[in-house]
Amino acid sequence: MEPHINFVTRCISAYPKILKGEIDPVAVVFQSGDLLELQKVYSEDPQLKELNRQIGNSISGYIQQKKGDDAIRILEIGAGTGSTSYPVLEQLKSVD
Repeated sequence: MEPHINFVTRCISAYPKILKGEIDPVAVVFQSGDLLELQKVYSEDPQLKELNRQIGNSISGYIQQKKGDDAIRILEIGAGTGSTSYPVLEQLKSVD
């Protein structure tokens, strides 16, 4: 829970300056270009863990349906923390 508290506290503290255009909101979210705190926020959240499990199930099911068809391509779009990609790729290891 500590990563969540730190992240939310930092964002709330910066909110007035963000609204005035004095600081870049991306710099607040990705403080000093460090993704570690944000990775912890995403990876330790029970709801996001469940969501990632469901995403993995959906992709696995799709791959199973398309077996034998042309190659499957997956485009991942995100913030670059790997918080969804990693658990989904781990789940896909078991797909034949």
